[in-house]
Amino acid sequence: MLVETKQYSGDGVIHTCSNLFGGGYGIDFPKFDASRPYAASYRLSNVPQTVRERTGISLRFHQANYLMAQHKKNSVTATFRFTLIDARNRTLHSVAVRVSSAGWSENQRLFSVYAGEKSYFHFQPNTAYVLKVSYMPGAVPPPAKELYFAIDNCSFY
Repeated sequence: MLVETKQYSGDGVIHTCSNLFGGGYGIDFPKFDASRPYAASYRLSNVPQTVRERTGISLRFHQANYLMAQHKKNSVTATFRFTLIDARNRTLHSVAVRVSSAGWSENQRLFSVYAGEKSYFHFQPNTAYVLKVSYMPGAVPPPAKELYFAIDNCSFY
């Protein structure tokens, strides 16, 4: 997986997250203020391939108080959207998400907000993409100061 991650070209910080059962990678994009609207476009090219068919795209945040985060989930009014576009400017995948009704997963106090199956996409080899993201905090943002978007194809067997 190390070779594949070195071939990645694009925005964000790519890292390996492999284990004995399989190769994996993640791409983290810049953090932004959870209390303010945000929009960005990220270039992606030569996204690594793994044995897993699809890769997740999520909104992430760190929160040390797990119980408080779970308690506040239903009152969060924030929304986000992501759209994947190919080199010909064709929309390949687009999802709008209400954070309060989305799935929240947690691992070592890192929360990932997903839109279920809609958050997954299969990146083709040797292909260029643009990932457009936007975020609106609403009156009640997620329980964190900073958020960031991430692509996750980590191996967690």
